[in-house]
Amino acid sequence: MAEREDIDISATNHSNGLVAQQASVFDTEVKIEPGINSVRPDNLESTEPAHTAAPIASHYSPIIPSRKTTVNSQGRKRKVPSMDSDSAVSGSEDESDNDSDYDDGDEAITYNPESQELPRIPTLHPAFKLAEQLAVDIVAPFKELIQSSGCEDDETRLLMREISACEDVRYGEAVKIGIVGDSGKSSLINSLLGCVSLTPQADDGEACTYVVQEFVPVPPKQKAPFAAEIYWKGRKMRESDLKSHIDSYYQFYRCKKEAIDDERGESEEVEARTAKEVFLALFQDKDEFADEESMKDYLSTVDPTDYGQVLSQMIKWTDQVIAKLGCDGEPLIIEASNLDALSENILPYTKTVTDYLVGSQLKCSPWSMVRLVKIGVRSPLLAAGVTIADLPGISDINRTRVKTTQAYLKSCDYLIIVADIKRAETDTATHSNLIDAHRRRRGKSVIMVCTRSDDIGAKQNIPMSPQEEEQAEYLKRQEMSTTAKLKEIGKNIRASRGDRDLVNSLSRKREKLTVKSKMYKARQTQERILIRNRKVSTGLKKKYLELTKDEYPLPVFCVSNKLYTAHLIGIPRDEPAILTVENTNIPRMVEYIYNLPATRKLAALEHHCQVTLCTLFCTVEMASTITKIQRKEHLERLILQSQQAALIEVDTIFSDFNQREVCALVSKLTNFEQPWIKRAAVKCGRWESFGAASHRALCRKYGIHKTKKLGPKDLNKELLMVVSDDAEVPFNSLINACEGLLATLDSTLETVLEKMRCTINEDQASTLTPVQAFFGNLRRRQTELQVRCMYAIRAMRKSLGTVKIDALQDSSDASYLATAMKKVYERAAAIGFRDCEKGVTIHRKRCDVLSNDICQPDGIFMFVKDQTMVHCEAVVETRRVALQKDIETIFASIQHDFSSICATDVEESPASKELQRKLRELVPKAREEFISPVKGYLEECRKVK
Repeated sequence: MAEREDIDISATNHSNGLVAQQASVFDTEVKIEPGINSVRPDNLESTEPAHTAAPIASHYSPIIPSRKTTVNSQGRKRKVPSMDSDSAVSGSEDESDNDSDYDDGDEAITYNPESQELPRIPTLHPAFKLAEQLAVDIVAPFKELIQSSGCEDDETRLLMREISACEDVRYGEAVKIGIVGDSGKSSLINSLLGCVSLTPQADDGEACTYVVQEFVPVPPKQKAPFAAEIYWKGRKMRESDLKSHIDSYYQFYRCKKEAIDDERGESEEVEARTAKEVFLALFQDKDEFADEESMKDYLSTVDPTDYGQVLSQMIKWTDQVIAKLGCDGEPLIIEASNLDALSENILPYTKTVTDYLVGSQLKCSPWSMVRLVKIGVRSPLLAAGVTIADLPGISDINRTRVKTTQAYLKSCDYLIIVADIKRAETDTATHSNLIDAHRRRRGKSVIMVCTRSDDIGAKQNIPMSPQEEEQAEYLKRQEMSTTAKLKEIGKNIRASRGDRDLVNSLSRKREKLTVKSKMYKARQTQERILIRNRKVSTGLKKKYLELTKDEYPLPVFCVSNKLYTAHLIGIPRDEPAILTVENTNIPRMVEYIYNLPATRKLAALEHHCQVTLCTLFCTVEMASTITKIQRKEHLERLILQSQQAALIEVDTIFSDFNQREVCALVSKLTNFEQPWIKRAAVKCGRWESFGAASHRALCRKYGIHKTKKLGPKDLNKELLMVVSDDAEVPFNSLINACEGLLATLDSTLETVLEKMRCTINEDQASTLTPVQAFFGNLRRRQTELQVRCMYAIRAMRKSLGTVKIDALQDSSDASYLATAMKKVYERAAAIGFRDCEKGVTIHRKRCDVLSNDICQPDGIFMFVKDQTMVHCEAVVETRRVALQKDIETIFASIQHDFSSICATDVEESPASKELQRKLRELVPKAREEFISPVKGYLEECRKVK
């Protein structure tokens, strides 16, 4: 046989290397035949993970662990004995088999997520924290000096406000990531945050996410180790929900009583089941809802056509629940000393429970009244500027939960689609989720996660390349060789029963070889898993490109939450896991998420250090330096005129954008009406083939219905497909036009400020040092204006994206088309015998009414167009008003800067003069301590790739 090459399996080779903790029992030398390279794990073509070396705390740490030692969960080092494959059978003692070297302790090997190597991104570089801290520290002396001066004049108060506004870096909102899918969402969140039981997990297929749960960094005001905030729905929303549930309950039992066929009854049954679930959970402490029979008896006494009294009683009960908890419209704060206690205490607000209510003040499960549960978690990932949301499934049978998810998705920056790896490539629901996610936020905002990657059968056929087959055969041979050695040792033990020392020695060797045999089996399974991961990843990337034509490749992560959790809990030393921590792909996904807010945070810190604080230094300098400048009132009027000119220019620019871009979109939508009507007519013709009961049920249920024969149907979604194919491009053009709007704003405001600067510069006192400082600040104010414009346009893009979702993608009640179709469905559902001409069936008449209302000119499609125009104009107007307020604020600061350098007739107090003297001395010192060091820190951050 060819000479073999030795490698250390404890190294972090993704395919061949088991995690270092597993190698701590013995340091095995594994032989790899020449030409057989390690099989690489699933890679991300579009999202190359950060460099991964040995498992150390940070890329920026100089500490590198020894290859021959590992640290257990208590931090104690162990010697790692070597296992010689040739000496295992012979029974000879060597240094590696010395009893003192082999520790057969039975404690589990646990993995600490905090030991994961941090990715190479600017915001995790030590220089980022140094710059951030320096930016905070440099402001404190100014604030302390003013507070201790005792000065209370308007000028000092205004200066104090300027300083206070610079105390914190404005990073903006955290990157919000929504996780959707039918299973595995809660487990994924537990893994990402490095917790075992943070969110409940269901293994029986039942939904375990009833409400939206946001996971955020621990807020500064939180005093308890663990806490959650429960946000309630408004009273009107609670009333509307209860009314809908009561109506669904009575409708189902009326259908059942009238023996209406199964085609129609299934949808009513689903919604009635939802209503029963809500009632029994929300009112379980009431005798009327003690159990299902009591509920039926209570509701059967009420006239189904007049249930106002029942509704009033239910609303009263819900008000009592909130009053009893002492909320009074405010979020309910739940605190706990440990994570398990917190998870248990919030369960009634997230799902139906009974066992956990013993001894509690709360005697019901009010999750149906909850709008949002916000949980503060001490997680480095969340602290990096990330919010993760666990959302009810889009295909949940509970329509209330589906609506909650659809509403929340509009605020998400990124969407993670979760699916079981076994069906991810072919599952139509997964493909639909990918398309919907892409249309909501377009490219770069969609992430695919395939769960249960460890679920692979031993006999499952996995296509392999010749190289992979050779590697698999090699591992199989190694396992067989180890098994043969075990049999030989067994024979030797039986033959040496009279020699206790030899039997003990051979028994220890057998234990080692048994673990080694298990290791080879785990390695074989790991190779099969990684091969399938790559296959599924490649297939999903191709499918995503085919479905969306997105220029950005889809990031795909094939993960094993089960095995990652097992590593967190602890892996027995004699039972090697089939996947290393790294190959569960959770660490790699955490690295990817770390990168999402990094660029935005670095830009915000750079602006704060290079513009905001430098502007503050100049402002303080001018406020503490008095000079005589001519034509003060004239020049102050000039600044005010420049402000008015800027506001007028902004008003004109936004108005032009409305007339040019929004009107162009509306015009195109108008031109699309006839093609849309023709396509809608074809769909109406197909719907006529549905059974009469199903067709009527679809109308009664506002287009959403499910039967055993037809499966789930959403007529609104089918009609949106008619619209979205054509309207996608003009909507994207409108959103892309925001970049041109930003460029126009920057150029125009720069011109206004430059004109003002030139006029002031003509004054004969403009060469004085304080005036030059004013000009320096003016340039920084211009940069501040540019940043404000950038924020305004970014917000406008996001809001216009939400309008696009409401117009083209969202089929829920909030969408424009669903709103227009509501009256159409109601009119069709109300058709009876009296409405039919002679010889025309009710079904035929209903089909005609539905088709005519949908396909009439100036109908539902023009309603979508009108709503699009109204909401787009509202978005533009909102951003215009907000930006103009920002401009007024910045010009007020410019006015203050200018007034600071002008002489005043008011005699200043000794305390004020002393404060000015100290401030003048402090500014140069602050510049010296801040500008050069922070510049170096930021340069170090920018070098990180």
